[in-house]
Amino acid sequence: SYTNIGQTRLEQDIAIAYVSGSLFDLPGGPLGVAFGYEHRREAGAFADDGTTKLIGFADSSLSGGYRTNDYFVETRLPLFSPDMGIPGLHQLGIEASFRTMDNSRSGNDNAWAAGLSYRPFESLFGDLMIRANIGETVRAPAVEELFLPVVESSQFAADPCHGANLTRGGDPETRQRNCAAEGIPTDFVSIATNASRRGFAGGNINLQTEQAESLNVGLVYTPSFVPGRLQLSADYTRIEIEEAIVLFTLTNVMEACYDATNYPNDFCTKFVRGPDFQLPAINAFTSGYVNAALRNFAVYEFGIRYGFDIGRLGSFDIATRAYRLLRNEISNTGFDLTDTTGQFNNPTWRGNVLIRHDLGRFSSFIDLFYNGSGKRDAQNTEPLRFIDDQGRPYTTMPSVTTASIGSSFALTEKIDVRAQIQNVTDWEPTKKEAQAGRWTWGRIYNFGVHMKF
Repeated sequence: SYTNIGQTRLEQDIAIAYVSGSLFDLPGGPLGVAFGYEHRREAGAFADDGTTKLIGFADSSLSGGYRTNDYFVETRLPLFSPDMGIPGLHQLGIEASFRTMDNSRSGNDNAWAAGLSYRPFESLFGDLMIRANIGETVRAPAVEELFLPVVESSQFAADPCHGANLTRGGDPETRQRNCAAEGIPTDFVSIATNASRRGFAGGNINLQTEQAESLNVGLVYTPSFVPGRLQLSADYTRIEIEEAIVLFTLTNVMEACYDATNYPNDFCTKFVRGPDFQLPAINAFTSGYVNAALRNFAVYEFGIRYGFDIGRLGSFDIATRAYRLLRNEISNTGFDLTDTTGQFNNPTWRGNVLIRHDLGRFSSFIDLFYNGSGKRDAQNTEPLRFIDDQGRPYTTMPSVTTASIGSSFALTEKIDVRAQIQNVTDWEPTKKEAQAGRWTWGRIYNFGVHMKF
């Protein structure tokens, strides 16, 4: 049957059984172990709204799912403790975990992680902790990524073989060589730049599992000579993903075709050109979720947290975090890494400040978000490519700072009343920011009641 609205149904069943406890005592404390089993069923059904049938299109409704069976073990080894009195080894502990997974669609995979926490000393000046962990993990495709219906879509395209685009991309020489191999002239003007083409986009039942490696190293310092509760932290995080799942547009598909050294490749079969090299108005492409080859991410994270009490005025907690992006690379073909670090949507610096106040049954907060300035396009080298509404060329985008406020009041032990305003200053993007993809819902008001039964 068909209804006047589309319907989506997602189902998830999870069953977990585990046993945890201490096996025996080590010099630094008890050896903690946990092991268990997890079964999960994920299913989704996506039904058309019936309009497609009325106008003569094929029904694109789709459903599917998968099951997983996982076995896992986790352990904590406290090797040294403060009461052992060993200089330079005030406290040292190791944590490790292992999980083996059997997915009915993507097959068998393993994941593991190992971490270390080390306190070299305890002094009158405070406590210093060094932490580090490494791991390898996987992510199976989600139900939506696998079974989202493939439906008709209209998209523009920054055709790589369009004359003005031949000098762009991660490797312009490769792009020019591949476009020439297809016989496309260097002065070619692609209609798809200004006129949308119709094709199909949606899920991909042939998606593979993502593979990831991660590393984190950091310091946490808690000085004892500062009144109140002060904690300083600094961390370095690196994540490298292979076969990352991303949602490809028509432009992404074409770039993956012409920017690859193994041209022609499978991406080149996802779109068609006519005798004049133009994309046809209909049935021009197939896009959607694909396994991109690589994604590399690295960041420094700095944190400061300070709490203090002011008698009858209650307690305050101030937390701030700053992120220094080092690398945000993605490759759709496995060799042409494109780094968008410093671009306005991946700025070099971003951060937030959260101020919280508690006074009896009343609490309130102010949250500030900062998104640093950045390039309009990190790959662009043409100073006149982007023009604002005043006819002036620009290559960078300004920073953005927004704020949210909120409060809650406990009427009783089981009833809380909450209110929140997001984007208090009602920030709105300029015309050039809107054209680049920056947008906002405007100022948002939320009010709610939370009840426990």
